[in-house]
Parts: sequence; structure tokens; C-alpha cells
Amino acid sequence: MTTDDRGIVTRLLQEGAAGQADSLARLLPLVYRELRVLAASRLRGERRNHTLQPTALVHEAYMRLVDQQVPWQNRAHFFAVAAQAMRRVVIDYAVPSKSPGLGEPCPRIGFMLSTLLRSRFSETFPHPGAL
Repeated sequence: MTTDDRGIVTRLLQEGAAGQADSLARLLPLVYRELRVLAASRLRGERRNHTLQPTALVHEAYMRLVDQQVPWQNRAHFFAVAAQAMRRVVIDYAVPSKSPGLGEPCPRIGFMLSTLLRSRFSETFPHPGAL
């Protein structure tokens, strides 16, 4: 990422915090590669047969980030919060939750979120292999 891209990321984050939804769609292509590296690094410490993949971790963490109303300070703040979101996703993934009153584990929805993200950002990323 170039110095110019870093400034653009900060500006897009601030615009997104101000309510400009299209800025978040423009943000993803600029931060995706770094988020993917961060996710792979985070998962390196997990057990070998862990089924959560870096791409799914990025998608689930990004969905959590864009749903929050955070007054983003800058690019570094975004990546710090993204790292925390990834940590929470890994913890949530590792600890099976119980359905209230049913006593049965809830099905994992990582694949569905990944599919939703791909369809949601298909205009931004017309060729998934280019990532």
C-alpha cells in the first residue's frame, strides 16, 4: 500500500463514519490484502485442523466492522479494531454457542457470510481470483 493509499483509506473511513455508505464499498479493495495477511497471521497460532480459513475470517470480521458506528481516527485505528474483531470471530468460532431453550449447538454460518459477502461485493470484485 502506498502512502497515497494510506491517506485515501483514512479519508474513506472518516466518510464512512459520517454516513457515506459507498465509501465502505470503496474501502474494501484498498484494505483487503492487508486484512488477509492479518487473518492468516492470526490463524497461524490455531490448531492444525482448524476449519476457519483466512478469507472467511476476513469476511466475518469485515461484516462486524462495517456494522459498527465507530468514529474512525485513521488507518492504524481501523486495523487495530479489525485485529480485535478477528480475535472475537476466532473465539466465537471455537466456543460452540447454544440455542436458547433448545440445548443444541447452533450451526456455523461462516460459509453463508462468505457467500453473502461475495455477492454483496461482486461489483467491486468482478473476478474473485484477482484477490
